[in-house]
Amino acid sequence: MKIIVKAVKEREPYVNIIKQEIPEVIVVWDKKKDAMDTYLRALKTAGDEATIQLEDDIELTTNFTQKATSIISEVKEKHGDIAIQFFSMRKADIEIGSRLENGSSYLMAQATYLPPGMAKDFLQWTNNINLEEYGNGVDELFGDYLKSNKLKYWIAVPSLVQHRKIKSAIDPRRSSARQSKTFQK
Repeated sequence: MKIIVKAVKEREPYVNIIKQEIPEVIVVWDKKKDAMDTYLRALKTAGDEATIQLEDDIELTTNFTQKATSIISEVKEKHGDIAIQFFSMRKADIEIGSRLENGSSYLMAQATYLPPGMAKDFLQWTNNINLEEYGNGVDELFGDYLKSNKLKYWIAVPSLVQHRKIKSAIDPRRSSARQSKTFQK
C-alpha cells in the first residue's frame, strides 16, 4: 500500500514531521498553485495499488500506519474493499461513531484510504467530467465519484489525523477551526 501526501512548499515543516512518522511516505508536491492538479497527480502516483491519500495540513495519531492498517482489515472483513475516511468532524462521530455513509456525503479529504484499483478508476472517471466546475474542491469531486458509482465509504472514529489550526492554502478566508472532536494523539 502506498501512503501519499499532497503538499505545498510552505508546509514543508509539516511534511517533514509526517516523513519522520511514516518514512515510506511519497510526497507529491504542488507545481502550479493548483490543488486539483496535485490531487490528480497523487492519484496517478497510486496507480492500481491501494493508497492512503493524506493532505499536508494534518497531525497524525501515534502509530498511524498500524492503526490505519488495522481499521482497513476490519472494514474489509465486514464491508469489502471500500474507501475509508480517517478524518471527520461531524456531530454523528460522537453520537454514532464509526459508520458506513453514502458517497454523496463525503467531505474533508485530509486522510482517505482508496482500495486497490480505486485511484485509477477515479482518475479515469474524471476524464468524463468538467473538472473546472470543481475548482479546487477535491473532496466534492471524490464525493461525486462515489455517488455516481453508487459507492459507500466508511468513516473511522476516532479520527486518526487532526486538521491543524492553520490558514487554508486554497482559500485563506476559510476558518482554521476545522478540527475533529474525536482525534486522539
